[in-house]
Amino acid sequence: KHGGSIDKFLGDGILASFGALRACDTCCSDALRAMDEILADYRTWAEDPVLQQVSDNALGLALSYGEVVFGPIGDGNRLEFTVIGSTVNLSAKLEKHNKAIGSRAIISKPAYDAGLVQGYQPVTSPVEQTVHVEGLSGALDVLVHFPGPGERQT
Repeated sequence: KHGGSIDKFLGDGILASFGALRACDTCCSDALRAMDEILADYRTWAEDPVLQQVSDNALGLALSYGEVVFGPIGDGNRLEFTVIGSTVNLSAKLEKHNKAIGSRAIISKPAYDAGLVQGYQPVTSPVEQTVHVEGLSGALDVLVHFPGPGERQT
């Protein structure tokens, strides 16, 4: 809906990219709108008996922004599109960091700032923090969405 491309299903996770498959001047704002919609939808999962089973496993989203290497990988029997690189690795580390700080979503500051420049209008106000993420040297400035009132913590 927001122009992203699903790269992989990873067990209980999904890797999606915005602007890698097709050039796009609004990749960060599109990704942030997708994130907002996922967060809003997630809050309704407890109302559905089937989705409630999934909602008991906390949601953790992450967004980073930067260059990636992308393209097809495989052979004639199995060919897939994929993205790799430090930007993808950062997103994976941020997603895991959600559990460490009890958040629903972590956005790198460069991704958030780029989204604002691209016309993103925040629907909520994430909390700006400086965090130390396992596997990264130094501190990182991020914006964080924490669970809302009455919502289950991660």
